[in-house]
Amino acid sequence: MFKKNPYFKDNGDAVSIVKKLKCTKDQYKEEKMGNGFGYSLAVLKNGNLAVGTMDKIDIWDTIERKKKISFYGDLKLVLVLKVLENGDLASDTNSSTFKIWNIADGTQKAIFRGHLSFVMTIVEFKNGDLVSGSKDGTIKIWNRNDSSVKKNLIGHENVVLTLAILQNGDLEKKTLIGHTNYVKSLLVLPNGDLVSGSVDHIIKIWNTNDGSVKKNLIGHTDEVNSLLVLENGDLASCSKDRSIKIWNTNDGNVKMTFTGHTDSVLGIVQLLNGNLASVSIKELNIWN
Repeated sequence: MFKKNPYFKDNGDAVSIVKKLKCTKDQYKEEKMGNGFGYSLAVLKNGNLAVGTMDKIDIWDTIERKKKISFYGDLKLVLVLKVLENGDLASDTNSSTFKIWNIADGTQKAIFRGHLSFVMTIVEFKNGDLVSGSKDGTIKIWNRNDSSVKKNLIGHENVVLTLAILQNGDLEKKTLIGHTNYVKSLLVLPNGDLVSGSVDHIIKIWNTNDGSVKKNLIGHTDEVNSLLVLENGDLASCSKDRSIKIWNTNDGNVKMTFTGHTDSVLGIVQLLNGNLASVSIKELNIWN
């Protein structure tokens, strides 16, 4: 499954091979696409990779190894990218709004206004309604057709950094207590369990029926920034400790640790060919 790939970087719109690195047996081989890279990632329906940067969204063809297009407009430090069911791309902006983009030409399709501070997370209900969490401490449910607010969910005392929709279609209705610092990432496992990654360095697997902790996944030495369920059911995590870990969620053990980033790993996704992509402010690595 795992093959050797070269590194490559962005030279404007052209991509050139930089160098090859040898990895230890516990690492994937990786491709690197330059310095000063980004803060967020999303895989588009066509297989291209969206990268949220300091002031724009770049769309990369990872097969041809070149940048296809960049989206501009009220963007700064793009922390949130969400691919919607119809293939559109949603992102946060440089204000208290978020946008939906036409991925073909980078034009704005819709803008959602109503939060009082930055939008930190976006998810989508099965009916097409969008849900956003904000630095203002609120969660809003939006009518996607007219960009209006359908419901305000108030109850958090601080910033809402992440959201997840459970298998029954609900947002979590209970208050789950166990972490000792902010929760930065949430997702739902194939069996319906909820997983949370925190600034406290710990990943927790929760029973959503009674709110109890089923497992603590301990191994990162700094903040857990993002989580991903792989196609085989394993859990991937990336951290401020500059590493990526693959976990067996059945026994809670680390199956593999990848190192190679030179800064905090902020996001991780799985490409259509099964490879992983991870991003930091200094580089974007593709691992296979």
